[in-house]
Amino acid sequence: MFRAVGIFSFVLSSWATCNPAFAFQGDSPAVADHGPKPIPKFRDEMKAALERLKSRQPRLPLPETDAGRGGVNNGNYRAFYLPAEWQQQRPPRGTESQRGISPRTEASGQLDNVFKVRLFWIVSRVNNCHYCLGHQELKLINEGMLEDEIAELDCNWQAFPIAEQAAFSYIQKLTSTPFLVTDEDFNRLRQFFSDDQILDMLQTVAGYNSTNRWTDALGLPQDQAFRDKPADFSAPTSNRFLEERSKVALSTEPEWPIPKSKHELKGLLAEAGERRPRLDLCDFAKLDEEMQDLANHSGMRNYARIFGNSPELAKRQLRTIDSIKKIGRLPDKNKIQIFWAVSRTHEGLYTMHLTQKWLDESGLPNLDPFDWDQPQTNDPTSQLVLDFARKLTAHPRQISDEDIAKLREKFSDHEVAEIVHLAAFATMLNLFAEALNLPAETN
Repeated sequence: MFRAVGIFSFVLSSWATCNPAFAFQGDSPAVADHGPKPIPKFRDEMKAALERLKSRQPRLPLPETDAGRGGVNNGNYRAFYLPAEWQQQRPPRGTESQRGISPRTEASGQLDNVFKVRLFWIVSRVNNCHYCLGHQELKLINEGMLEDEIAELDCNWQAFPIAEQAAFSYIQKLTSTPFLVTDEDFNRLRQFFSDDQILDMLQTVAGYNSTNRWTDALGLPQDQAFRDKPADFSAPTSNRFLEERSKVALSTEPEWPIPKSKHELKGLLAEAGERRPRLDLCDFAKLDEEMQDLANHSGMRNYARIFGNSPELAKRQLRTIDSIKKIGRLPDKNKIQIFWAVSRTHEGLYTMHLTQKWLDESGLPNLDPFDWDQPQTNDPTSQLVLDFARKLTAHPRQISDEDIAKLREKFSDHEVAEIVHLAAFATMLNLFAEALNLPAETN
């Protein structure tokens, strides 16, 4: 039996008017979004929603500077609101490492980058993230994908190669209901993709889920232009797709499992170091020296071993985790609470172990993270952070203006951005580690 809220008391935000964020400065009047966005069912509805997003009223003030990568709102928000050390420095666009592909992948054939954009489109459609959906739509158009072909992506996967269909199905399930992913689902991927390609797929798709939660929770307006071209979503829908409902967008909010008890989870955590990963782990001694140092320092040796000898993305993420622990405006207790709430929601054994270790090393006195499962009646600020992190993890489509406005009552805007980022980042780690059944770091 499943239920939507469990012990976490996910409270879906009301549609009532809340304290608005600053208006987006554009040619059109700002459009307020006081509740969760409707999920467009048809192609025309979706494109209209993407166009309306250009005049969206963001939930945090729009930065005045144009300091972000590519000058897009996402990059500007990250550059303005987050510590510079939290930004994963990326190589120039188009290089293998920028795409997250290691030399291990080259040996077995790289995943086509346009295919990966299609995966990003699907993840964004499932999460109802209109900002990311618009960007991926424009990328596909720039790559020569026709309007009807994009409509097929939403309505008819039979038009795509069977290998892509298998990936689409797996990624849709991982994004919407990760607790239902099984060995059988994973093994079906292995019929069509090498282990290195699957690793590439999972690390990038986990990142897509993180990006969705960041851009959509903050209500970022769609950019007026993308890669030096107008952001145009006006292509007419052909007659054959006018009445075709999306087969990707969710029609109902997923019901998450009743959370396991503290006793049950402690038993699983005690055995998590022995679980069998779905991909082979490399010999730690064969990792390069920098990777060994980063893995030892972070206590994430198995995470490093899953990537092989040249995992540039993994190195950047390990550096980011170290920066998150050391730098930022948000108090350490709230940072750890966010990682715990996300991991507990996922029942992510790998990240729960890491968070417990982080708590033990933090110097915070006499804290058992399982106590955060109970209402924090004497600490309403902690309760607010925990509830938001849980909701963004399980129900990103339901984040509303009110959720961010409540955070802004207790935290500065920079701290609010850090809360959103950390919950999104922790979701990425959990999706990746649990999809691979990564053994916990018990030593």
